[in-house]
Amino acid sequence: MAVRLREGRARQKRGLAPVDAILEVEFATLSTPRRERERVRGIYEEQSALLLELLTARFAGKSIEAIPEEELFPEISRIYYSKFPVAYDSDAAMSEAVLTRKDNCRFGSLMAGDVLSRLGREVGVIIAPQHVLLKGRFFSLETGSPPEDCIFPNALLTRKYPVRQEAGLDSLLALAYNWRGMRLCGMGRHAEELAAYSKALEICPGYIQAMENKGIALGALHRFDESRAVFKEAARISPLDSRVERGERFVMIREIALLDEGNGFKPRGRSPGRKQP
Repeated sequence: MAVRLREGRARQKRGLAPVDAILEVEFATLSTPRRERERVRGIYEEQSALLLELLTARFAGKSIEAIPEEELFPEISRIYYSKFPVAYDSDAAMSEAVLTRKDNCRFGSLMAGDVLSRLGREVGVIIAPQHVLLKGRFFSLETGSPPEDCIFPNALLTRKYPVRQEAGLDSLLALAYNWRGMRLCGMGRHAEELAAYSKALEICPGYIQAMENKGIALGALHRFDESRAVFKEAARISPLDSRVERGERFVMIREIALLDEGNGFKPRGRSPGRKQP
């Protein structure tokens, strides 16, 4: 087991699970003081080490790589729900989830994926609208669900999440940039917001939520031709996602309002807002 752990840690250092990178994006967005940054990192390391310790103890004498996913994944969930004071909060940033112990799918998937990668298991992530989960070879793990509901066969992915993107653990950094963009939107800093979505798409091309948000951000900057091009590409990649059409419609209304501003035109309806995760 020690050899496997060393190999896993080497892979992690190459950036398989970019914990520090994600936290840095959030810290920069929130202007988090240095002392608070160290506190968040310390708590994350404690939680990750505890999960790793309990998981290896549970399967003492066995190779983690040989444990079937339908046995391994529920055990991760059992440890999570029995040893961590979890209060699920899907909207919390990862750093907030660490500090408040309010788990969310992004933080849970990153921590479980980090630990599994150290133990030599190959896992990826599935990014679905408003959700993130881990994907193994045959089963997927939803860290925000209790043990009895936490896994399902990958054969059911299309039915359960018809709109989704499959990627590696490092793509979770793209979610942090998408989150950064949403926060910058709330501050009215649309140019920086756009840059954040562009960075998310650089890391994870075809990330639909970031594409939707980028299209809306371009509309806010009155770059309507570019906005339409982004929505067109999003619709091509994910034709089943109705929010792409809603976002495009919102930008179109914004463009019409700008053109008719002199006539006192006032578009009705609310902004669809920025999408996460």
